[in-house]
Amino acid sequence: MTKPSLGIWSILRGSAGLFLRTGIYILLICIPATIFSALFLGSVSQTAETTDLGTPILRYWSWIVTAAFLYATLTYFCIRLAVTRTGETATRWSVPTATAPHTITRLAIVLLLISVLNHTTLIMPVSTRMIGSVVVLVAMIYVNICLIIIAPVLVLEQTGLRHGLRRTLALTQGYRWPIAGLVLLFFLAVFLLWLPFANTLGLQTSEWYTAGTTALSTAFSAIVATLIYLRLRDIKDGLPPQDLSEVFA
Repeated sequence: MTKPSLGIWSILRGSAGLFLRTGIYILLICIPATIFSALFLGSVSQTAETTDLGTPILRYWSWIVTAAFLYATLTYFCIRLAVTRTGETATRWSVPTATAPHTITRLAIVLLLISVLNHTTLIMPVSTRMIGSVVVLVAMIYVNICLIIIAPVLVLEQTGLRHGLRRTLALTQGYRWPIAGLVLLFFLAVFLLWLPFANTLGLQTSEWYTAGTTALSTAFSAIVATLIYLRLRDIKDGLPPQDLSEVFA
């Protein structure tokens, strides 16, 4: 029996269309995140560079933790927005459910664990740091491919971390190479479309530019992950996307 296709182009087209159709909602979600990130997180990172030896480490990781919760919150709302706007009939944008704080905390923990993995090269001896960086980079790519839909799983299935991890690995099994190709196309498109615009306006060093693009890319990534999840769930479970409306009942 032929394995159903993931539908990379359909997912990318659908994500871009959904992003544009819900632009006003995306902006309403991203603007507070951008303001907070530029004003608060930017000031914390700058202060960390000018204080004594011990304080930067504490301030840096407080920045990491705060950023994790900020972007976990952004991801949560964008996933809810994406799933309520799929299907033939768009359901109305609603307020978070009572489980939102727990789900956002789980998302933040996942982001923190990925950050810890990304920073393991800092504790390596200098002589092995270059090789270690390559190993960590490969590990990071693999982890991100395997866990690309863990956020939609946690948000939409209201599950814990351990079950969410198992569920994510089960859904992505057999489709990780297509997912890798989709991720490559996604980053290539972002790089080719956005970088020339930034170079023209000279925005690369602006804190507001960094905060804004991070918020928007997080929002778009959440939409892409949600559509991947819906497609994999349809393939593996045979459930149409409309059934997910029960999550927000």
